[in-house]
Amino acid sequence: MISDDLTLEKIDFEWVNSQTKVAPLKKALKLLELDGNYYTDLIKAVEEKLVSIDPKYTKTSEVVIDPVVKKQAQIDVEKWAENPTLEKNKRLAEQEKNKGNEALKSNDFKEAINYYTQSIQFDRQMAPSYCNRALVYLKLKDYQNVITDCDYAIALQPDYTKAYHRRGKAYFALKQYDKAYLDFKFILQVEPDNNEVNGELRECRKFLTEQQINSAENKQFIEKQGGFKKVQIVEEDEEEEEIPISKQKQPDFSKEYDEIMSKKNEITNRIQKGAYSQSIVELIELLKENQKYIDQHRFVELRAVLLSNLAYCHLQLQEYQKVIEYCGNILEDNIAWDIKTKAYLRRGMAYERLDKVVLSKLDFLRVKDLDPGNQQASQALHRLSKIMSQEENNKAAKIREEEQNKQEIGQQSRKVEQPIQKKKEEPQSNQQQPVTTKKPIQEVDEGQKLQLSDAEISIQLGKLKEQGNGHYKAQEIEKAIQVWGEGIKFYEANPAPSQIHLYYQLLTNSCLCLSQLNSNNQVIELASKVLVKDQNNQKALYRRGVAYATLAQASQKLEEQNELFENGRKDLERLVYLDSENKQAKEKLLEVQKQHAECRVKLKKNQESQPRQDKKDEQNNSQQEKTEQQQAKGQQPKQKSVNQQQIDQIGQNLTVNVIQDLLNKKQLPETATIFEKNMNTFKKATPSQIIDYVFQVDNLQQLYSKKDLPTDILFLIINAGLALKQDNSYNEKLTTILRDRLPKTHKFDLCVNMFTKKEKALIKELLECHSLNDLFSIYQIK
Repeated sequence: MISDDLTLEKIDFEWVNSQTKVAPLKKALKLLELDGNYYTDLIKAVEEKLVSIDPKYTKTSEVVIDPVVKKQAQIDVEKWAENPTLEKNKRLAEQEKNKGNEALKSNDFKEAINYYTQSIQFDRQMAPSYCNRALVYLKLKDYQNVITDCDYAIALQPDYTKAYHRRGKAYFALKQYDKAYLDFKFILQVEPDNNEVNGELRECRKFLTEQQINSAENKQFIEKQGGFKKVQIVEEDEEEEEIPISKQKQPDFSKEYDEIMSKKNEITNRIQKGAYSQSIVELIELLKENQKYIDQHRFVELRAVLLSNLAYCHLQLQEYQKVIEYCGNILEDNIAWDIKTKAYLRRGMAYERLDKVVLSKLDFLRVKDLDPGNQQASQALHRLSKIMSQEENNKAAKIREEEQNKQEIGQQSRKVEQPIQKKKEEPQSNQQQPVTTKKPIQEVDEGQKLQLSDAEISIQLGKLKEQGNGHYKAQEIEKAIQVWGEGIKFYEANPAPSQIHLYYQLLTNSCLCLSQLNSNNQVIELASKVLVKDQNNQKALYRRGVAYATLAQASQKLEEQNELFENGRKDLERLVYLDSENKQAKEKLLEVQKQHAECRVKLKKNQESQPRQDKKDEQNNSQQEKTEQQQAKGQQPKQKSVNQQQIDQIGQNLTVNVIQDLLNKKQLPETATIFEKNMNTFKKATPSQIIDYVFQVDNLQQLYSKKDLPTDILFLIINAGLALKQDNSYNEKLTTILRDRLPKTHKFDLCVNMFTKKEKALIKELLECHSLNDLFSIYQIK
């Protein structure tokens, strides 16, 4: 593991020059590699410093040299160093090597081999002669001799990239794609601009993927949703052998495939013309059609392409959550490397736009793994390096290191299950012991914590979540609750802050099922676990609010009813405040408010009949009671139009209250997302309220230091300013906003460059109204 006291921010040329030990330099090199390998000059400086401290240090490919060859090369070097005619032999070796080069140019391969062999006999340390002879063997397709000669050359000269290249080609020809990949990858680390090797690496990656798909060995697979799943074989007769699905005759759907491809190409043409919304609708319809043939592998690949195009359209429309969702679906499948590269790239861009820099960086690094020469990923990593904090960089490096230590997801999953299921062996006695089973996840002792990484916890939680989802879709509600409950207990025994979103999902999913079973007390308990840490979780607010109201309806005690209705009303009011467009929440809130009003009326009458009435409580609540009574009177649930009017009125009242509250509190928004949500509320405000609020947000530059200011918010401000052009009292505020706030947001010059003539005319009018003609150049107005 990398030492906690060494971070990327500390590594610079001055730090490198000050080092005198190998260990911190190796750690620095590891950090720089995990960060994307784009500080090439700094990496080179670290490697040079390592060599100066430890001359034996060399960076080599991960492919192991044949130990016999390596040992022989060492013996030859030691033996040849004692040769008294060493200098003379070196000259003769160089002459023979040059003769071999001439013969090679003339395509006289046999003669070239003879000359190179003579050169090696004169000087066993002549690495180029081994490497050149390997090239001749490569042309003759004698791949084993190519590998042997390249091994000698690398043993003599560990950074000899030509030898790695020729050995990689030989491995590729022998279909040893994993070894070829490592050789090509090493060359690109040394020569990142080597386009030839970059292309070979891509081809190698493609063959690696195909090899993984086609190699079945003793496993049977079926294609499902673009991925591969083990076939469960039911043995009806021990003597009858089931034919693997991969060998069964599959129907040919070439015609259907060609039709879908044709439609896909038409949609692609429309996407290129900017018809993103229309293309999304058409792509979704095409995906439904493609789903009919999903048991055919080529339709799985086609599904991934369609999803990739969908993600691209949503990316252009700035619908980033959709991009993340579709790219996630793509990456669940076992697909070709190029489609996977696009998915990681687009998801990384979406994460970057949402300020999720750690997730964004990880996706861009995965792109570099698949396609080391990808310029978009390199540029993105360079951007992120400037804005990420030390803590974010350390977090990304830690996750990255964990990923690189795992070769495949299957190995990760087994490592998760082993420590959970493994039980300590007890000493056997002569008596027969009862058969015991492995301890399942749900039986993890309370407080028992396993030493698991975040990646391992994520895999196990995701696995349990999907199992529960399957039971829920099959209407097996109790089984779904049981499985999700196992996941909840597992997380609570092994908390991982980076995976808390999965924990919340398990809790809210369980709430949904428990509400269907009318277990409302459990719903409140689980939803409260979420809301203690995330008070704005909308699913938890809705489900707890409904549970409170349901319990209130069942209660026979007025005081208890009143308290439960009040708790439910508060949850639903907060939800409507967070999402004013949630019609379901509004309707439920209206229903609960009405029931609460009726409950309070009954409670008041009951209290009035008792001599120990608390007059202070009555005075405090009388005004609210009158309002709620008026609201309760005359409402007819059967008349839909009256209900709708009341829903709209509640929404309007809430909006007015929220706007006034934001202006009175003068609390600065902590993130750009909160500011945009607030501005969405101000769309229903007066122009003066809009300008007052934007003026008081003096941290606008900080909010939009990493992302662009949305154009709809910009023009909400512009239109509000135009509406106040006759009001001189707002001149100072508008001048501050237009001169000192908006132009200092991220990439403002690019933002205004995209304005239409009509939009620029509005801005020009506003600037002229307030005598701000000197800002024409900033807003690119001629």
